[in-house]
Amino acid sequence: MGTRSLTVFYNNYWPQQDETEVAVMYKQYDGYPSGLGDDLVDLLRGVRIVNGIGGDVSNIANGMPCLAAQVVSHFKCGGDPSDLFSKGIAGGSYLYPAGTRDCGEEYIYEIRCAPQVGSERDRAIHLTVKTTYGTDDVLYEGLLDEFESTLLEE
Repeated sequence: MGTRSLTVFYNNYWPQQDETEVAVMYKQYDGYPSGLGDDLVDLLRGVRIVNGIGGDVSNIANGMPCLAAQVVSHFKCGGDPSDLFSKGIAGGSYLYPAGTRDCGEEYIYEIRCAPQVGSERDRAIHLTVKTTYGTDDVLYEGLLDEFESTLLEE
């Protein structure tokens, strides 16, 4: 059996905006922190959330819905969209509606915009990792760039 997980994307860019779920990605295997957790960090390290695209477009997502689409695309295609149908990449990762839970997940990864710093408009990514073993215990909560799975699995 695989280690199932959910990755929940929250739309919270604007401080006055109510936080809402954008999407839920279900992964059927490798959902433990040193699997999916490290994969998320490798993919998203240094990525900033912006509101509007201009100038350099590397390492940005234009809001949380854009980030969710980028992440789902990466995990579905392994980073190469040309492989999507030609190499039989069915299964493994699934996109579920906001609010989906109770899919047999053992870990839940919550991705949000980090709080705004001063007048800076670009936002870092905040990560919360929970385990569903018994209760929804929080294993990590902080900036995605600072996540270290090795500290959770000692």
